[in-house]
Order: sequence, then C-alpha cells, then structure tokens
Amino acid sequence: MRKYEIMYIVNASLDDDMRATEATNIEMLINVNGGTIVKTDDWGIRTFAYPIDHMIKGHYVIVDFDGNNETVSELHRLTNINKNIVRFMITQKN
Repeated sequence: MRKYEIMYIVNASLDDDMRATEATNIEMLINVNGGTIVKTDDWGIRTFAYPIDHMIKGHYVIVDFDGNNETVSELHRLTNINKNIVRFMITQKN
C-alpha cells in the first residue's frame, strides 16, 4: 500500500451537517475501496485567491490515507462527479 493525500474543497454555502456528510462520504470511499485513513486535517473555510464557479470561499479538508491504485482511481472518479466538491487534488506521498 502506498501513502496518498487528498485535498478537497467543499462548497462553503453548505451547512455543517452537509459538510460533515461529504467528509464521511470521502472517508467511506477510501475505506470501502481498500484504503485506510491515517489522518484528517480540517482547515475550515478559507477565501480563494480567485473566484471559482462564482464562489469566493470554500471549506478545505486534507486526508492522509494508505491505498492502492484502485482506491485512488475510484476516489478520483466519484469525487470528480460530486457537485458539492469544488476542487480536489490527490497526490502520492513519499
């Protein structure tokens, strides 16, 4: 298993319950597809450097996890079609 990190931005206009649901969904996707969560870091709401889809703020979350190629590809696929996630980036850690 390799070490990965996903940084994702949730739409800031969502209420706290919806944001918690999105975080739970991401963690569930990782666990169901053979990954394990190492650490979750919630940065909270931050202002963007430039507007994204007419939004100026977003809720940032970083999750460190162990997984394989299937975990990452499925996480990428499902996060890409989620309308509540503004942006995301998955990187492999050394």
